[in-house]
Amino acid sequence: MKGLTKLLFILSFLLIASALLYLFVQQAGRVSIDKLLIQTDQKIQEGKIAEVKKLLKSSAKMNLSRHNWLRVIDRAYSLSKSTSDYTVLETVAQRAVKTLPGAQEFWAFYTESLLRQKRYAEAKEAAMKIDSEEFSGLRGEALLSDLHSDQANPLEYAEKNLTTSADASYFQSVAQDLKSPVLFYDAAILWLKSGYPERARAILPWIGADKQTPAIGRAMIAFDSGDVGRAAQELDRIRGKQAVSFDEIFLSGSLNLATGHYRNAYDDYNQALNLNPKGDWRAYQNLAVLSWENNDPKKSIQYLRSGLKAFPLQKVLLLTYCYYLGNAPEVKTLLTQYLSKHPLDPEVNIYNLFYFKGQTPPENQTTTLWILLNNNPLSKTLISYMVWFFLSNLNVVDANLVLERFANAGGPESWITFYRGFVQVSENNFDAALQSFSEPTPNDWEGPYNQGLIYQYMGNYNAAFETFTRAEKAFYGRTNSNKHPRNLSNIYSQLALSSLKNQKYALARTVAERAISIDKNNVLAQRVLRETTI
Repeated sequence: MKGLTKLLFILSFLLIASALLYLFVQQAGRVSIDKLLIQTDQKIQEGKIAEVKKLLKSSAKMNLSRHNWLRVIDRAYSLSKSTSDYTVLETVAQRAVKTLPGAQEFWAFYTESLLRQKRYAEAKEAAMKIDSEEFSGLRGEALLSDLHSDQANPLEYAEKNLTTSADASYFQSVAQDLKSPVLFYDAAILWLKSGYPERARAILPWIGADKQTPAIGRAMIAFDSGDVGRAAQELDRIRGKQAVSFDEIFLSGSLNLATGHYRNAYDDYNQALNLNPKGDWRAYQNLAVLSWENNDPKKSIQYLRSGLKAFPLQKVLLLTYCYYLGNAPEVKTLLTQYLSKHPLDPEVNIYNLFYFKGQTPPENQTTTLWILLNNNPLSKTLISYMVWFFLSNLNVVDANLVLERFANAGGPESWITFYRGFVQVSENNFDAALQSFSEPTPNDWEGPYNQGLIYQYMGNYNAAFETFTRAEKAFYGRTNSNKHPRNLSNIYSQLALSSLKNQKYALARTVAERAISIDKNNVLAQRVLRETTI
């Protein structure tokens, strides 16, 4: 028992001694760093920069607490800033991040020291350790500087690009580096304006529900990129949380239109325009289309005229207005006015060439089309029109050349394969065309639809019926399947024809009636009905 008591006494003594020794060392260290910093401040006042640098580097070799590291770094930063020599700050901050790697402010100072020495790649690597929102600006500067390290002033160049560039891929690249929801938001808008809704949709998750981006803006991006479900969710979040606005009512109308609630869409768009007649030209456009589909062409024209008054020479309104009026003299005047301001616009030039082709010699039409392609190498509308133009003139060589130019410009492979299918049909290469139309297509249902037409031409009506059925399913699978009902009517009319050829008369009649219920002017469906009635 005495031995145990003695052992416990010795252990207690050693524990107390260790604690006292630790406190002594800590106090000695504190006195030491305090003394060094006092000397440092004296040398700074005396202007003895070389000695200041030595003292700071000596301080960085000590085992310091977070507080004392900040005291040393603060002096190193002030010295570096006043002398433009950031090597001391680099030395001190580098040692600090090794000692306390979780301290965000130390990584910020280390990044700063590398940036000012124009060591952009190293600065980027250090900046990637910074997660704190407090230093997001510095992190962004490092990443942008590395991205444009070949420029004399990388940051200035990057800022200029961000304020003047309309390059969606650039915004997305910077957004990914900076993890910036705001820049992802801007990139999505630019992708939409560039005609790539699928790319805008792909980055929607990165925008999230960030407070720096407007909720109604996120909802509009979701809708315009084809994500109707997310658009509806975003709209539900803001309903009742703010005053009813034009954008909210307009989006409600667009969602109703996309889901086939046409009467509600019509009412929403009118309500939105009552709030703000210059809110969005698409309200006039959609009201015009709804009126036209409701067999009220007079009302449709009125909406388009009101839209063009609120948005003079807006291209889509103009083209729809011209389409409804045909080749009337007023149309030619409007097209001429637009082309005087936008002579290389592909869509308006195509309309002008198509509806007033008698006023333009064929050789001049060809010249105009090639000039347009040189200036709009990625215009899908122009590419598709040129392919059809050359094929209708039995010019397979130029049709292939158009697709080759589109491919060289970076056009989507799916589009190239799809339109190459039409070229192959004109060459009677049906097997190759069937393969081309089996690839993913721009409008998903069109591939099997065109396969069905080929099978019908070849007399294989069973295969035609099967592929038209696939086209119907693909059409209903689209998020905006209610937007183009006449396309669905065409699918049903082809299904009816295939059934008729297979002598399935009852089925042919049923499907033809379905086609006519959607579009009463469907000529093919009317023909099938007549033939099944006899």
